[in-house]
Amino acid sequence: METNDLAATQLIADWSKWLASLQTGVITLIGYSTVAGKVTLKDTVQPGWVICAVFFFLGSLVCASFVLFALPGIVQRLPPPKEKDVLAVGTLNGGGIPLYVFCVGQFIMFVIAIALLAVWAAIQVTHGTTLPNVSTG
Repeated sequence: METNDLAATQLIADWSKWLASLQTGVITLIGYSTVAGKVTLKDTVQPGWVICAVFFFLGSLVCASFVLFALPGIVQRLPPPKEKDVLAVGTLNGGGIPLYVFCVGQFIMFVIAIALLAVWAAIQVTHGTTLPNVSTG
């Protein structure tokens, strides 16, 4: 077994765990914001952005679960067949869906969710909240 292969699987596991932890925290903040009244239903578009973001975060978490579930079996089958990268090894006895599908899926869904939250935040800043009228005199 190549130490590079084992190190690669450890890095993939660390990356997936880090991203899953971050996403769980963001989902928690969204839930708190909803309960606190920061996400309102006064405009049907605004909650739609947040709901879509949560679904993409959840999809990314599902991909992370597949990655973390598949890694022990992949490590047991190391080294991968000749001319094959660790990310190209299948998730089911080496012949299932390649690991990179879930890794890329996890990342793409995370980026889409962050973009959706950024759009929602921009809408909130420009249209969603009004600043109080401060008079000095």
